[in-house]
Amino acid sequence: MTASEPTDTTTRPGVVLEAAAMLADAGFHVFPVEGKEPRVRWGSAATRDAEQLLAWWRRWPDAGVAVDCGRSGVVVVDLDVKDGVDGVTAWKELADGRAPATFCAVTPSGGRHLYYRDSARSYRNSASQVAPGVDVRGVGGYVVAPPSPGYAWHAEMPLSVDDLPALPDGLLPISTGTNAGHWRRLDLDRLDHRDRAALAELLRLGGHSAYQADGYIAITRPGRMAGLSASIGHIGPGVAKVFTPHWPPLTAGGRYSADDLVLLSRPDVAATVQPALAAEHRILDKFGEAVAGQGLVGEDALAKLLYLTVTSRLLDRQVSAGVKGHSASGKSWTVEVVLRFFPRDAYLTFTAMSEKALIHSDEEYAHRTIVIYEVVALREGIEDDLTSYLIRSLLSEGRIEYPVTVRDPKGGFTTKTIVKEGPTNLLFTTTKTRVHAENETRVLSLNTDDSTEQTARVFLELANDDAIAPHGDLDPWIELQRWLENQDNRVVIPYARDLVARIPAVAVRLRRDVGALLSLIRTHALLHQATRRRDHDGRLVATLDDYGTVRDLVADILSEGVGATVSATVRGTVGAVATITTGSREASALDVARQLGVDKSNAGRRLRAASDGGYVRNREDKHGKPGRWVLGDPLPEAVALLPTVEELRSGCAVAPVPGAERDPRPASVGPPTETRRAGEGRPA
Repeated sequence: MTASEPTDTTTRPGVVLEAAAMLADAGFHVFPVEGKEPRVRWGSAATRDAEQLLAWWRRWPDAGVAVDCGRSGVVVVDLDVKDGVDGVTAWKELADGRAPATFCAVTPSGGRHLYYRDSARSYRNSASQVAPGVDVRGVGGYVVAPPSPGYAWHAEMPLSVDDLPALPDGLLPISTGTNAGHWRRLDLDRLDHRDRAALAELLRLGGHSAYQADGYIAITRPGRMAGLSASIGHIGPGVAKVFTPHWPPLTAGGRYSADDLVLLSRPDVAATVQPALAAEHRILDKFGEAVAGQGLVGEDALAKLLYLTVTSRLLDRQVSAGVKGHSASGKSWTVEVVLRFFPRDAYLTFTAMSEKALIHSDEEYAHRTIVIYEVVALREGIEDDLTSYLIRSLLSEGRIEYPVTVRDPKGGFTTKTIVKEGPTNLLFTTTKTRVHAENETRVLSLNTDDSTEQTARVFLELANDDAIAPHGDLDPWIELQRWLENQDNRVVIPYARDLVARIPAVAVRLRRDVGALLSLIRTHALLHQATRRRDHDGRLVATLDDYGTVRDLVADILSEGVGATVSATVRGTVGAVATITTGSREASALDVARQLGVDKSNAGRRLRAASDGGYVRNREDKHGKPGRWVLGDPLPEAVALLPTVEELRSGCAVAPVPGAERDPRPASVGPPTETRRAGEGRPA
């Protein structure tokens, strides 16, 4: 069977009913048709119920079968080939190589039905509005399916809706309103000034044929007659998103403000002026205020650490972090809010990936943060942990080198090495208390606040009508990052030797943690480089203020990571188990939940965290049985691994730097600590 010779496969009685049942089993909602006319009220009657299908085809044994696209969660691109219109060629030009291969049905006219997954029900119907001969059938639409008379699968039918690929963003207009799918002539006078500015820069870069789509502006790249190559406005006012890889210097998937586009379209006037925010002496404090304006409440320290983590992408030795927390504790939300303060091309986001996606991706990784929502995307324990191994290679070696076998020109085989350059860093979220050991030691473990007090703060924020919509201008923060990207970000820490000499070598993983500490200090210094001095080699000189700020954020995290201390949450959980198990009792998760005033799932996660440190033990070894928790190892005393700012200053750690300008600002003093320094005796 060829695409030009559709086969009528309905000669055998019952074959359409059998196919309808297979489609229903694959996740499609189907109904009977005569030709193209529905036999039933298909909008409400389309079904996956086998008994209903049997009843229909008993009544109409010669009926064809049709698919309700919207209810099935699919969108079908209908390519007409008739009356001088060639939808197949028009689609190839429109798709520009971006449409993934998918399941295809051949129509009686020799056209095609291309099936794609549309779980969000984003697409509605249109006829030749995308391109001549290219129709779209989505929500509110249906298509006749094989083996109805004249229709045949080009190769095979899909076994599941989940097997269908999704269309890439921007290839078809996403419908959000009653005028969905209708594109209109652009009215420049009614455009938002930010959209107008972004459009002007895209036109300077060769864009043309701009038109108004459903809630955004569509524009075509140079070298194309028509089609959606980029959009303006559907992500945010004045933000352009590019969908094609064939519009240099723009990149596919990139998001650009008007200022970003100016840097590309008019490099002669590119902004080289230091942004006002760079002159602030306490940028992280400003960030804390700004992030609260975006609706984030109660996670100030976590947000600041995440901001430093993503900013560290500008270094050659970067910082990686894993955000851990109970389901619905705000892990992903916190990350999403922090990322709003960065240019879109500063990071890459993944929610899932195939095992070799990092190798074959067209994306560049150097000095970009890889963000993975839910660490299961690392495929730990799956397929030999290849994805996890590739990530570790990027983090440790700063590059991926992956040999593959390919055919040579003579028909034999040879080896080709795919190289993806770094350096890059990783930011992920997870509900796990501990990830794979090889990954755990490469990241800072950051925990969300799952306390009842934090839940109360979130409730108050939700009840605040003024806090429903984010407020505050993020452009200054984007400008700051763009400016930092173009600076000399080499940093020297003059007190580094004295600092590491004062950190007790109590655990092997401190070798990596101390590296992360130093990278965070460098990051804080480069963030404040407008108020830092440079040495005779042009390197930024980190001050004790940089260390003091970072110490306040990570001191407890580093101590908990090596078991030198435990968090208040773990200490409270162990205390609850101790109270409950008085008198040789065993504690269940429900007992602990009642003792702590939290829900059972939260208590279970806290118990697992305490168990990771060996402070409680579960005597129940059968999976699925309620836990029988008892006390384990004694809790350690609170030990401060990191010296205070005053200890460093009193040790004359910061020697004058030859050739450096004098910093007129005094270094700030960190807060006093009541915990015992590692290696010191117990207080009298």
